[in-house]
Amino acid sequence: MKNTKNKFIRFIKSLVRLDAPLGDLARDIFRDINFPMQKSEQDMISYLSFKTSIGGTNDFFEELMDEYKKINI
Repeated sequence: MKNTKNKFIRFIKSLVRLDAPLGDLARDIFRDINFPMQKSEQDMISYLSFKTSIGGTNDFFEELMDEYKKINI
């Protein structure tokens, strides 16, 4: 599980420099002191899904997950 967790974190880090909504989301993730960085990949994804649904940015989360799935097929 640790390997997929690291893969997810690396993926998010790869988006930080994007000048686009996914880059904004990635930067927000790393600024969020409550983001469960040390938890499982599923815990991180669940947290992001919840936070983006209440924050009105769930469309960007869905886009992030679509991109992540493309590299993990």
